[in-house]
Amino acid sequence: MGIKKVFGWIFLFIGCTQFGSLPFSAFYPYLTESPYIISGRIAGGLLIAFVFTYFGWKWTKREPPESNKILVIPIILFLLVGFMTGIIMTETDYGDYYEKYEIPDFEYESIPSTPVSYYYEKYGFSFTCPPDMTNISEEGYMSDNPDNNSGIVEITNDKGTKAIYITWLTITEPELLYSLRDTLKETIDKSMKLEGVSNVKLEEIEEITINKHQGVYAPLNFNYYGLPSYDIYCIWYCNQSQRLYYVGIETYSSEETKELFNKVVDSFICH
Repeated sequence: MGIKKVFGWIFLFIGCTQFGSLPFSAFYPYLTESPYIISGRIAGGLLIAFVFTYFGWKWTKREPPESNKILVIPIILFLLVGFMTGIIMTETDYGDYYEKYEIPDFEYESIPSTPVSYYYEKYGFSFTCPPDMTNISEEGYMSDNPDNNSGIVEITNDKGTKAIYITWLTITEPELLYSLRDTLKETIDKSMKLEGVSNVKLEEIEEITINKHQGVYAPLNFNYYGLPSYDIYCIWYCNQSQRLYYVGIETYSSEETKELFNKVVDSFICH
């Protein structure tokens, strides 16, 4: 047997092992690699398998016809062993790789759902909040801690660019109430006297219906330490729960303030 034939058998074996490794090379990297890397791996594997198989077969097929017939079964077994060797070696390599790096089993990625609004529901009332406003602060109004009789809730987003303020107060004698317009105007005047507030522009106070109750609201804009702020303040009395409700909405955009205000008051359940 010549040197070329010896190399031919070696090439045939290598080509078969490469063919045997292709299924694993094509599938397993799919979990951690891009389609471009996978395609390159398969193309390279096919090229190597073809080159080695082609030259291996070319260099070993020069045996006389009689000897070829005698060696048909050993040749088939030899090529099959090469193919199986490629399968076993590649499976072992990838098995060790997965065990070392703890790569999880293949799972289809689920499409993330669109965030939806959530309800703030506590102290006998509820309303809809945007999904990005999750910072909730609660404090007492007529007592140290909030309860069903009175309290203040502040809800903001992480950036601090949007805020919802809810204040409630139980009043069992409605005749002691001021006019809602006067009460709202007085509340706004106190808020606008805070430090850092300037260039206050209050629009006309208008009527509004909230959960079948008549109330009033007023948009205004001002500068807070030089930054423009757009607010809407609203107040109404719920005779079923005997509560006075005050809502304040604050953002840095007039359109965003209107949208948030409508979302809150349209969904507000006060009794």
